[in-house]
Amino acid sequence: MHKLLFAYTSTRGHTLKILKYIEQHLPENYKVIYLDLAKQENAKLDLSVFKHVIISSSIYYGKYSKSMYKFTKNNKDELNKVDNTFVSINLTARKEGKDKPETSAYIKTFKKKGVWKPKQIKMFAGLLDYPSYNWFDTMMIRFIMKITKGETNTSKTVEYTDWQKVEDFAKQLAK
Repeated sequence: MHKLLFAYTSTRGHTLKILKYIEQHLPENYKVIYLDLAKQENAKLDLSVFKHVIISSSIYYGKYSKSMYKFTKNNKDELNKVDNTFVSINLTARKEGKDKPETSAYIKTFKKKGVWKPKQIKMFAGLLDYPSYNWFDTMMIRFIMKITKGETNTSKTVEYTDWQKVEDFAKQLAK
């Protein structure tokens, strides 16, 4: 049995949905443990029991979760001893050329913080769900989408996630 840790932060649940999709595409001999970093950011864990650790965080107003940064800071030494991946979920990754860690402004900022150096970084586009946003979030996200030539119709929900890309990552993880 291969144990995997999926430690995540999710503002509206799409990051967790992506992680559960990855789990569904792993062989049966993989056991996934989920850790919600918003509830466990100060935890210090023995990560050596895991075959692989995935830390996943979405972008919210241009930033990754403080919980993710606290957790990785507290567990930096342990993370460096195991196979690990940072999975970034953001709407910018919907655009070709902005969908790779090498071209992502968010990843560049993440690396500059220097809290933790993941062995691998993956990026997946997220979910634009205007109907679920409050008025302020709707206006702010609509403004950002207008600037980036994205969807501005506030009655729409658009899932930009490339599920084949996510499945390919799951297959890579299982090797």
